[in-house]
Amino acid sequence: MTTSEKSPYHTPAKFVGLAALAGTILPPVAFLFGAMSLDIVKGIMFVSTILWFVAAPWWMKVD
Repeated sequence: MTTSEKSPYHTPAKFVGLAALAGTILPPVAFLFGAMSLDIVKGIMFVSTILWFVAAPWWMKVD
């Protein structure tokens, strides 16, 4: 696969990866300002971490 040819999963994986990355950064900030409880932050960060590890290899795949 050349650099101009990307997997059909590249764009969706990039979107999911960026959303998951935001899901690991924004909840602690919301908790810091008292906008979210710790249990909700932990849940969002857990799911976001799993999504990141699923999406990142498809998004950042090097051939």
